[in-house]
Amino acid sequence: YNKKGKLVYEGEFKNGKKTGSGTLYNKKGKKIYVGELADGKYHGKGKLYENGKLVYNGEFDTGKKTGNGALYNSDGKLIYKGGLTDGVYDGKGKIFDPETGLVIYDGEITGGQYDGKGKVYENGNLVYDGELYLGQYQGSGKLFNSSGNVIYDGDFYDGKYQGNGKLFNSAGKVIYDGGFYNGKYDGQGREFYPNGAVKYDGTYKVGKRDEGITYSQSGKVISDTTKKDEAPADEED
Repeated sequence: YNKKGKLVYEGEFKNGKKTGSGTLYNKKGKKIYVGELADGKYHGKGKLYENGKLVYNGEFDTGKKTGNGALYNSDGKLIYKGGLTDGVYDGKGKIFDPETGLVIYDGEITGGQYDGKGKVYENGNLVYDGELYLGQYQGSGKLFNSSGNVIYDGDFYDGKYQGNGKLFNSAGKVIYDGGFYNGKYDGQGREFYPNGAVKYDGTYKVGKRDEGITYSQSGKVISDTTKKDEAPADEED
């Protein structure tokens, strides 16, 4: 009890300190913590309350939210469930939209940022599945449209297509397969017609065709801009 006779703690003690299971109350008599303690600090499994509402349910380490737990906003809506370190999202976890209850992110997190393998959602629809770094798409991954169809499958860097990858149309047909740099076709690649026939096979520079062969849908060569080393006439067989 405090000096005014209000109950501030109810639970176990050890060597004069709050240790074991217990409940802490604020000056108004509302509970602020229910769970395990060690030497007066939250330690183990417990629940935190603010204005009588649950804001955290999970693990503690010497007074800090560390381990696995669930966080809630002031309206009692779930906003996060997963690993934490010193109160920061860390490890594997799920982030929720408190308005809809839908998952926004499901995957690995480091220091509060998407980092590692994860899935990103918009309005309940999967939009990205792959690797991330410091909150950006980076590494191998897949992008999806609102219908759930893959529109890109390949490498990313700083949120943009970079490396090797494939682009798909809305029908799921490959329209490009090759290199990218800063979101644009770059290096060796091929474009395709909707029927799967090769449209262009060659190289690109900053999104533009460089040296290659352009084909009709029937496979006939329309143009050829590749450089060919032609032998002198007197050396021909």
